[in-house]
Amino acid sequence: MNICYQYLRTQGEKTPDKTAVICAGDRVSYSGLNKMTDAAAAGFGSMGIKAGSRVAILSRNSLNVVVCIYALWKQGACAVPVNFRENPAGIALMLDIACPDAVICADSELDTLTRALEISGKTPKVITETPQGMAADMQTILSDNTSAPAADVPAVDAALYIFTSGTMGVPKAAVHSSAALAEFSLQCMAHSDLYMADDVFLSYSPLCHIGGIRILLGNLMCGATLVLAAAFRPEKVLETIERERVTQMFVIPPALVTRLRDIPHEARSGLKSVRRIRISGGLCSESAVDTIFELFPQARLISGYGSSEGMVSLFNVFDRDAYERDPSIVRSVGYPLAGNELLLLDESNQPVLTPGEVGRLYGKCPYMFSHYQTQDGAVSHGEWCDTGDMFYFDAQGRYFFKDRKKNVIKTGGENVFAAEVESVLNAMPEIQECAVFGIPNDMLGEAISAAIVFRSGMSTDAKHIIEFCRENMASYKKPVRIYFMPKLPKTATGKVCKYKLRDMAVSGKIVSEKLC
Repeated sequence: MNICYQYLRTQGEKTPDKTAVICAGDRVSYSGLNKMTDAAAAGFGSMGIKAGSRVAILSRNSLNVVVCIYALWKQGACAVPVNFRENPAGIALMLDIACPDAVICADSELDTLTRALEISGKTPKVITETPQGMAADMQTILSDNTSAPAADVPAVDAALYIFTSGTMGVPKAAVHSSAALAEFSLQCMAHSDLYMADDVFLSYSPLCHIGGIRILLGNLMCGATLVLAAAFRPEKVLETIERERVTQMFVIPPALVTRLRDIPHEARSGLKSVRRIRISGGLCSESAVDTIFELFPQARLISGYGSSEGMVSLFNVFDRDAYERDPSIVRSVGYPLAGNELLLLDESNQPVLTPGEVGRLYGKCPYMFSHYQTQDGAVSHGEWCDTGDMFYFDAQGRYFFKDRKKNVIKTGGENVFAAEVESVLNAMPEIQECAVFGIPNDMLGEAISAAIVFRSGMSTDAKHIIEFCRENMASYKKPVRIYFMPKLPKTATGKVCKYKLRDMAVSGKIVSEKLC
């Protein structure tokens, strides 16, 4: 039996009447969720979906998605959530990699799926939310009152495909087993109470992302209540927290924190139930942390670092008092989860043993992914898996993210970390967010470039930005091209697509205000 499904079944027996999931007006208990899962599994079985089948899911967060994932796991099938924000060509590529036997598609995404299937030439079964022509539909499937035993499948079998392209745009699927997924959740429950049975957890993280899946699993494995939202809407945050007495919430990326400032001061007493805030998806700034503790003064903040592959899981847990004693704590991504072994290698592939020395981070653990699935087939990761990111640690053993290896800009014979330049730019009051990247340059090798998004109602010019950088960092690190943009291109999880910015700059689709 799939271990993740088994935990849901057990929780349904322990706390049948407790609310398991709340989403867009839907509210279901643990016994109700198990009943819906049984119905969906039976319906999938009648369609030929069985142990070893792969089923893609194209939808925003919804109760149906939760039910489908667990029903597939009961059948011994592999769930393949697909990024609903991708264009048809991108979805077609994911389908080519996964070769699904069926696709479960939200009605709102059906036109996109149709175009993607035309591009890929694939002909899987299609399951829609409501009746759509000859396609099977979830309304009919969930009306099935039959139930069958869960499939007897090895815990190491593929249970989940999570597509990842980092920020380079070439998709591949990180394949996870139910054993690995469950083990990660168990370690999180034991580590600083990251999940607790009395939690009401508000999450906006999409279920096509490993973060969303892990939040789903962590909450339902420990018997908490998950409040699942499809999108981050600041005007709904206060209402939701007050109505559901939310105890923990996830904010990704950190830039979204600034949007919480719009909550009126007189209404902030309604936030008192929140005792933990998770923030991820980028470097955490002191400005973001100041806002969090202003709104949630009694809460603990949980920042960290992870990946779709799960080879490295770092957590930094601290409260307002710890932050006020040592504001630098915000720059750390913390300590590894139990069972997670880390290795830093320098440019000569020798282990980094000295605090403060930067190296490329590798990791391994019992709950990491099993392999990649690509267009060319399965690809092993070896004993140690490369994150592609640069880190250092301090004398206390805390880890610090420096930058992605691919974001090290080689300019004029020097290596410049884009994240370091971004941290200086983000200190400017006019700047909402920024991205620093390199573009080819005959003289320098790469020219340091910065794309800038201003805060609402604020602006400045390139000259002022360059002068600010010159005053706050070594001169060779300052940007030489500044691009002003209304927004930055991002992935579904809020990461900036720097390869898109680079392509836009090189092709002339965006033009710098000034060559400095």
